[in-house]
Amino acid sequence: HGRALLLFAALCNFLGAAVYCGLSFLADSHNIPAVPMWKASTILMASRMMDGFGTAFTAQLSFVGTVRWIPSSERTSWIVSLQFSVMMGIGLGPMISSLIIKFDLCGKGSEHFGAVGIAYVGIALASAGVVALLCPSADLNAVAEPAESGLLSQPLEHSRSATSGNIVLVCACLVMTALRGFVISGLEAATALLLETDYGWDKGAIGFAIGVSFLGCVPVKLVYGAVRHQLADESWAKVFAILAISGSFLLFTRSCTILGSFGFRSVDCGIVVLLSDAILFPTLYIGDAVVFGFVTMSQHLLPSGWLDVNRVILYRHILVTGLGRALGPLLARVQADGGQNNFAWQQVSLAVVFFALLEIFVTPNIKPPLA
Repeated sequence: HGRALLLFAALCNFLGAAVYCGLSFLADSHNIPAVPMWKASTILMASRMMDGFGTAFTAQLSFVGTVRWIPSSERTSWIVSLQFSVMMGIGLGPMISSLIIKFDLCGKGSEHFGAVGIAYVGIALASAGVVALLCPSADLNAVAEPAESGLLSQPLEHSRSATSGNIVLVCACLVMTALRGFVISGLEAATALLLETDYGWDKGAIGFAIGVSFLGCVPVKLVYGAVRHQLADESWAKVFAILAISGSFLLFTRSCTILGSFGFRSVDCGIVVLLSDAILFPTLYIGDAVVFGFVTMSQHLLPSGWLDVNRVILYRHILVTGLGRALGPLLARVQADGGQNNFAWQQVSLAVVFFALLEIFVTPNIKPPLA
């Protein structure tokens, strides 16, 4: 049952957080040298893998459950809500770290590792509590639309509904998700580097400022939720993609000069970088969620096989985590080291490719809802 699986995932999160917290206090008390470095590194990686396993388990179950339990016409909205919860976590994380440093919770001379570890465990416990108290039992084999039950169990090679258009749409959406993961994961790393090295910002203020800019997702989500029925989903995807491109252009140093010519001469150019983040982060993230919503609609679902919805959701998480979060921050820092404009060109280029994939491969293959 879904509730039992989520409780198992929450337990993995808690165990990972507890081990990290223990290592954090060793580091804060300067006892970490007493542990061989290879042992400490192995334990740290194991704790992160355990936590990551629990998080991935929850994410996979959430998306698969959305396809099975939510009617096709409402799935895009639910997927946007799932992505919004992830966006909130990304925005609140740096803010929590900055507040821990700001209030010096572990005393002077501390590296703040212990306080971060305590916060980490607290969040894991809160998550487990939410699952235990609020999550209902659910049958993973149940489906909201009975007509999909036979489709999802039908072999791909024997299906007449698995058109080349469906396959192109699914593959394009996966590539767009990889691009989103690549852009967003590098955004925080490069922004922190630019604010510290180019604009001389304090480290404590940087995390808080980045968190606030990422929480620009809140008004964007509220506006989308209020007026989403005014446009078709494919139109919303285009709107978000265009806004992402526009936000990327604010990363160029010339943007601050242009704003100064309009009377904003006292503005810190670091604020303009954060303004770019506040536009690019939510629009690309929610735009990707809307696009992926197409894959989950009844008319686009592929039968059982290498591109069925369960495997596509798994591929999606692997691409975001394996490609995006692994390579995104690395390349973003390399580009930012070469100058802010180098990083700006990278983000603009990727946002343009995202829009091009939407126009060339996704939109032409969107089918009308099944009767």
